[in-house]
Amino acid sequence: MTQTLDILASCRSEGVAEAIRGGLSGVDGLRLEVLNGALSDAVPRLASAEGADVLILDLDLSGQDDLAALGRIMEQQVRPVPIIATGGDASVQRIRTLMRLGVVDWLPQPIARDDLLSSVAVAAEALTEADAPEVGSPSAERRGRLVLVTRACGGMGATSIAIQTAYAAANEGKQRRKVCLVDLDLQASNVGLYLDIEAPATVADCLAAGDRIDASLVQATVTQHKAGFDVLTAPGPDAVLEAVDAAALDRLVGALTADYDLVLVDMPPFETGWTRHLTARADALVLVTQLTVAGIRRAGLFCRRMGSGPTVSVVANRARKSMFGGADGDISIKQAEKALGHAIDALVPSDFPTLSRAINEGKPVPMVAKRTPFEKAVRRFAETLGRRLEADGGRPQARKGR
Repeated sequence: MTQTLDILASCRSEGVAEAIRGGLSGVDGLRLEVLNGALSDAVPRLASAEGADVLILDLDLSGQDDLAALGRIMEQQVRPVPIIATGGDASVQRIRTLMRLGVVDWLPQPIARDDLLSSVAVAAEALTEADAPEVGSPSAERRGRLVLVTRACGGMGATSIAIQTAYAAANEGKQRRKVCLVDLDLQASNVGLYLDIEAPATVADCLAAGDRIDASLVQATVTQHKAGFDVLTAPGPDAVLEAVDAAALDRLVGALTADYDLVLVDMPPFETGWTRHLTARADALVLVTQLTVAGIRRAGLFCRRMGSGPTVSVVANRARKSMFGGADGDISIKQAEKALGHAIDALVPSDFPTLSRAINEGKPVPMVAKRTPFEKAVRRFAETLGRRLEADGGRPQARKGR
């Protein structure tokens, strides 16, 4: 940092204060002031933010008091100051609420030094962009929607669903979209494999560019696939998953959503700090599962963790006709929805021969076999997802099971 960044932290406990002091100690260009006590007592000081460039607020999200205090701070701010929120265990719904209030980052507790420095970098980036927004920055006006495709656990077929959804969004329906499919399942890197792409540069190269990430870099890195959408591939088994920087990820998402109508991200099958960071910023999430005991149990945990807010569309993949009635030991739709506490938004039939042929040819299913039940089911889901994004401003409402 070329100039001093003044940080004002409000901490509910001395332990959190010490963690922040320790995490920022020895870092050139940072100056820290700590307020101890209840957040509500510090509202006037925090709202004025006199002498502060960044606020770190220690929140108790088990109730409404600290959220209300946060709201007062943001309403009374004399000038915009980036806010980092920190706290104990919090549902993704609560974290999304914070992000929609305008908090620039969520810092989980216990506080790790790397996470703290990453959050400060995100706040410093937001501070710079507040003065001069540019295309590709998180503060720039967004045109496109960010949709994450995740899975209840490995082997659910989420990558295939992501590819077919990208094709449907780019080629089908009245409103065809400019689509980019991004592979952030960095080690598996199945998107490139399934689409027969051997790109000289990957999403990891974009992220490594840090503050140099912009639209021109993205366009130099994407592969324009013959299926009608662009692809950012993943590097492969040697990738270090924990090395993804949240600030770089924000810049990449900003560049993508400034240039594309729809950005679909194939996510890894487990959580890290950066996956939670990205989830909090997403417009919609697609959870791919199967109607098996393991699939439904894992999917149920995911839905409950996301809470009751605008979160998830559930796709049941590799379904068989017997699943409608639960014959042959399968879980029925009704049983699955009761266990999930969430409607199943799409039922995609199993079609292993056609999918195998499509992967062997490096194409989405409709390019090798038209009007298959699989293709029709994914196309209907893509249309439904598109309507929800338009109707809800990018935030589809979760529906409870029938």
